[in-house]
Amino acid sequence: MRKSYLIAIVVSVALGLIVLFLLLPIQPKSAIDKANSPVADSVKIQQAIQLVNGPQPMQGIQMLLAMVEENPKNVEAHFVLGEFAIRSGQMEKAVARFNTIIELQPQNTLAYIYKGEALMQMDSVQSALATFKSAIATDSTSDIALVYAGKMNEQLGNWKEAKVYYSQILRHNEDPIVRDSVNAFIKKIDIKLNNK
Repeated sequence: MRKSYLIAIVVSVALGLIVLFLLLPIQPKSAIDKANSPVADSVKIQQAIQLVNGPQPMQGIQMLLAMVEENPKNVEAHFVLGEFAIRSGQMEKAVARFNTIIELQPQNTLAYIYKGEALMQMDSVQSALATFKSAIATDSTSDIALVYAGKMNEQLGNWKEAKVYYSQILRHNEDPIVRDSVNAFIKKIDIKLNNK
């Protein structure tokens, strides 16, 4: 049951991330340091992504690896490699990529979130929770990080702590759909706390 619950959480959050990324503008890439990613690199990265998603995935990966070998501070290339590592089930490689980004950009909230997702898929709940807390420290209004921190606390049976993270979302997010979902999480926790 625990594994199916974790899978349901991961699928739900993944769908939420997909919707979020579809709503985000393509340019500019606010989470990625433009100083480390000149226009030529961005074009190469887009070409590599097309290759990975097309008939020549290894050629695209090789392009990205060459880019980070040439410029180890290329955050965008590391980020894309980390995303592909998650997609291909290589969670340890993903964690390493996102650690590199965090070393280069300690305030990169998305790097913490993706690292936390990889750790969740590795069943490293404590490490994932710590990573989501780091994401929240860089951006206390990150709904994704707050939801994940809440879910990780629920898995650990830390109901009060989970409720605190969910309640933080209600402080800044006025979207009625989000608020309804978060209130449902809180209500579920209140029922568990009252039954103890």
